Amino acid sequence: MRSAQEIDRLMQSRGFKHTDQYREKLRSKRDVTFEATDEIDIYYLQADGSKEHVGTADRGEPVTVQTTVGHRFEIQDGFGDVVKVYVVQEGSLHQRVRVNPSTGEL
Repeated sequence: MRSAQEIDRLMQSRGFKHTDQYREKLRSKRDVTFEATDEIDIYYLQADGSKEHVGTADRGEPVTVQTTVGHRFEIQDGFGDVVKVYVVQEGSLHQRVRVNPSTGEL
């Protein structure tokens, strides 16, 4: 198998079907790229209130994460101060978040 599509076709030919839950998950998938003028840390805010570090972006070194609509990310500057909280939107399949930590602006 060389691609996910080939695996999908094989599974369907064997009688496996996608569930409604799986189809909904595919519809809500998004790629989000975080870019910054200075170093930032990106944390995924989990439903239980905990945070998971997903990457560090710096000038010329963006971080891209695969996620779903409604997920929240906290963006911190190099000192650990929260600059922004970004919520993944319905719109584009690939979203770009540009952050200037010194001004806190997107």
